[in-house]
Amino acid sequence: CYPQRRSGEVEEEEEKWIEELQRIGEDADSDVDEAASDSVCIDGGENGADMTNEEVDEADHMTWGIVVSLDDFVGPPGWSSDEPSNASLVKNPLASLIPMAIVTTPVTGSDIPNNGPKKYILNVNYAGNEMCESHVRVVLETIDHIDLMDWYIGCESKAIDAGKLYCEVKGLVKSTEEKLDLSRTSSDERYAGSVPPTALFYYGYFSWNKK
Repeated sequence: CYPQRRSGEVEEEEEKWIEELQRIGEDADSDVDEAASDSVCIDGGENGADMTNEEVDEADHMTWGIVVSLDDFVGPPGWSSDEPSNASLVKNPLASLIPMAIVTTPVTGSDIPNNGPKKYILNVNYAGNEMCESHVRVVLETIDHIDLMDWYIGCESKAIDAGKLYCEVKGLVKSTEEKLDLSRTSSDERYAGSVPPTALFYYGYFSWNKK
């Protein structure tokens, strides 16, 4: 049989156990308070002051990943987006562009900037329309091609194929049936004939279809 412990020994062990539990609880509360004091609120809430511009940029980078410069983009060695002879420009029907400001403004509460670089989100779906299927999302930043990118977005909103319009403006569409049934504006004439930036080919928004 097991030896019987005296009641005094039991009470002493219980007191030690209770003290240990209290110490563990105090350590946990201390860790929570320390974590809260280290946190920073964007709106200058009770946990800290307003975030600096550098902190906002860092948070933006963590949220959206790598930002690709549309103006300076160069593809990998051996890859080229140069227009081949007798080729037509094709806009990927599963690709879409949106200004990043439309997504971030409801979160940050800041206005859409009127000057400086502008960011765009490019979504390319490679396997259908389901969210779980293969897709590519990249953030493109530009200061030289803002008007052109906005024009592409305008084409999408009007269900106009920018690739077909490019071919039509360049005289690559011979058949009347293939021509787009629309009255082109001066902006259409200006931007439709422009070769798209290299990054839009690399990330799948446009491609060349050699005849």
